[in-house]
Amino acid sequence: VLVVDDSPVVRDLVAEALRAHGVRVIEASDGEEALARLDESAEISLVVSDVDMPKLDGIGLVSRVRSRGGPRRLPVVIVSMRGSTEDQQRAIAAGADAYMVKTDLTYSGLWALLARFLG
Repeated sequence: VLVVDDSPVVRDLVAEALRAHGVRVIEASDGEEALARLDESAEISLVVSDVDMPKLDGIGLVSRVRSRGGPRRLPVVIVSMRGSTEDQQRAIAAGADAYMVKTDLTYSGLWALLARFLG
């Protein structure tokens, strides 16, 4: 799973929740770095991204991932501080598969959401 967030604390929290379930995690601090990680590893099966990041934000990242196409559709889950319906709709319209607000973030809730995409 590729975890993308400019906050090292949030990246660590999400990565720790995934690693606790035996998931291998790759981390990136912004959308541009995430695209480089995607190019380096064909094994990535899920992207978990923040929205507000420097260089390339989460909405831009989702759009770029979707424009790449490929043999399979890579799931992208947004985990953001932005909780408005408009922000969520913008992410879904860009191609995000799910959206979670950071203020609602718990290990169990995050795992329940992400496990749906990890088959």
